[in-house]
Amino acid sequence: MLAEFEKPFPDEVSYSGFKLSSSQGITVTSAGFGYRSGGSKLVLSNAWIVDAASREVVWEMAEARDEWREKRITEETYQVELPEGTYEVYYSTLPHRREHKWNMDFNFSFWGLGTDRVLERLVEEEDVDDVDDVYRRFFLRVEGDGATMSAQEVRDNHDRMAADAIVAMRMLGDHEYVEQGFELERNMKIHIYALGEGREDGVYDYGWIINADTGERVWRFTYDDSYYGGGAEKNRVVDSSFEAPAGRYVAVYGTDDSHSYDRWNSAPPYDPTFWGMTIRAEDPDQSRYARRFDYKSKDLENVVVEMDKVGDDGYVRKGFTLKKPMKLRVYALGEGKDGQMYDYGWIVDADTRQRVWQMEYRDTEHAGGGEKNRMIDDVIEFDKGSYVAYYATDGSHSYPHWNTAPPMNRERWGLTITGVEGFNRSNVADYDEEVSGDYLVHLSEMGDDESRRETFTLDKETTVLIYALGEGVDGRMYDYGWIEDAKTGRVVWEMTYRKTRHGGGASKNRMFNDTIVLGPGTYTVFYETDGSHSFHDWNADRPFEPENWGISVRPVDKS
Repeated sequence: MLAEFEKPFPDEVSYSGFKLSSSQGITVTSAGFGYRSGGSKLVLSNAWIVDAASREVVWEMAEARDEWREKRITEETYQVELPEGTYEVYYSTLPHRREHKWNMDFNFSFWGLGTDRVLERLVEEEDVDDVDDVYRRFFLRVEGDGATMSAQEVRDNHDRMAADAIVAMRMLGDHEYVEQGFELERNMKIHIYALGEGREDGVYDYGWIINADTGERVWRFTYDDSYYGGGAEKNRVVDSSFEAPAGRYVAVYGTDDSHSYDRWNSAPPYDPTFWGMTIRAEDPDQSRYARRFDYKSKDLENVVVEMDKVGDDGYVRKGFTLKKPMKLRVYALGEGKDGQMYDYGWIVDADTRQRVWQMEYRDTEHAGGGEKNRMIDDVIEFDKGSYVAYYATDGSHSYPHWNTAPPMNRERWGLTITGVEGFNRSNVADYDEEVSGDYLVHLSEMGDDESRRETFTLDKETTVLIYALGEGVDGRMYDYGWIEDAKTGRVVWEMTYRKTRHGGGASKNRMFNDTIVLGPGTYTVFYETDGSHSFHDWNADRPFEPENWGISVRPVDKS
């Protein structure tokens, strides 16, 4: 006996192996249930044999049986010709369905309903007490002239294969997010073997590779580049190679909240213990030119901004100054649906208040879990100067209170900015708007029914930047500011509705961000609010930068 599985329970996956010292025909005998109708097939137990070296399926019971018309448990015998080699036998009692999309309305000519109804009828037909008793009548036996291998020996063989790989992320369960850095000392072709979950509308358990120095994504597991991996239709496999230049890379793999090695919710793939991603040198002799490194520790050394684990109704900001132009990696997780973002981040130029980057839905991709979990991972070129990064959330679905399945890398919900190739921390400094803002006037965080004023003096003609946030509806402003000549009382500038544009959030949030020229003299800046919708007490969605509800004036260097 080369392998034997008896009296299984429902929803199990078991395996063992065997070695053949010569080519021969082996005999496979099984008892189980399957039914085929109209091109569709339901099998309550399935078995298959895998070549341990190539990982190729050399035989599968569900495909070997052409007709499956009985309405009861039946016993079948198969003759399988195999060459010398090492093989693994898998036996699964998770329902296996193929060809037609299965749903509870699909009309099998005999039983009509889905798997549960099939099992109920089998209990009646087999005259047993319950579903477990049905499965306990199933078995699989493999007979031939060879040596048996236990499940532990199969696992040991897998562990040896993983030890020889550049990267091995295997047997991954639900809610996993794994990163592994690796360095190639010379150009080489690398081979990627990855198993994951996906459908035509997207992938849910999958991996990708980025350049650790530039942040550029160099490879990604996609549905279109994968193929059917056995078992459930959503099991997908990538088995491909590409030329990788010498350099430092990071392999990343993430899973959602269901269907993984720890707990399959439908039929498992042909190679279940390799659920994840394995990377090897195409030429084994090249393996000595590859090594792993701890990516996370290096990544943390290069953090410029870290705003993660942001919860409901969150609003965080962080300023930074770049002493020279540089590239930075911007990584953000947020919530978006139907083309609109609800939890997202953005970056503004601290001097001009112009947005230099924003997390737009069209630039994001699915981040695992619920479809509204969105992710962006990009490298942006920044000029020398000061910037402020922001991240805001709405009132639901954020860390750690999710109203649907959380994303793969849930703890990074927010915005993280890190240095990439050539990064030198001495070229980055913290930026505090209150300390470094160089304001002539800064009236901010204005509340309901508030009126404030400040005066400033210019000794020469000066171009000033006015940045103001207020409330306006139907052409009229309710929270707004203006500037008067302190000597004459003449209004030299006013925040009118026509001069403003949308300031984010509710449509009544209005923003002015532009320059004017003022002559030498003394000026008074005023800001007034009405009795509703202001800082800390919004009656509609807040603006992009709520703490700046008010008005600021600062000189602009025109030199």
